[in-house]
Amino acid sequence: MIIILKIILKLNYAFYNVSLGFILGGALGNLIDRYFVGEVTDFINFTFWPVFNIADSFLIIGFCLIIILILREYFKKEKTQRS
Repeated sequence: MIIILKIILKLNYAFYNVSLGFILGGALGNLIDRYFVGEVTDFINFTFWPVFNIADSFLIIGFCLIIILILREYFKKEKTQRS
């Protein structure tokens, strides 16, 4: 994760701040749950998917946004190198 954050720190996008906000919000939500309840409470249950909570969703959304950022930057560099 540290490597991904180092790559992202080189990028200057508002999208980056949003993705880190999702990740930090999700992590903080799970930490608060763990501290006050003693465990993370998962309450969203789809029959075809594992049980999760809003904080887990925020973590996944944040990581997906970071992956999109990294791939977008990679393909942008590839395109400029080919030109």
